[in-house]
Amino acid sequence: MSGEAEDTERVLARLEALERFGFPRQAMDEFLEDYEGGVHDRLDWLEERRETASEIEDRIVALSQISAARAEGLNIFREEIHDPFSVEEVYAVFE
Repeated sequence: MSGEAEDTERVLARLEALERFGFPRQAMDEFLEDYEGGVHDRLDWLEERRETASEIEDRIVALSQISAARAEGLNIFREEIHDPFSVEEVYAVFE
């Protein structure tokens, strides 16, 4: 496999992992295509948003275990964290 083919495979694997997390593939593809030559930088950025979203999710789970009634109000955050382009804003509101 050539270096370019291997790189493409790595990019696809990273995208698939982000998609399995819940980020929309079409939006990610458009984001990557928007900046030629910066695919890896943009993938790094998306993966950082996934880490932030995972942190929010973990905290929601922990709060849910403490109080199920209070956790219902947190469900809106669960829906919002699957948009990588708004995760930072969701994090700020969540805080």
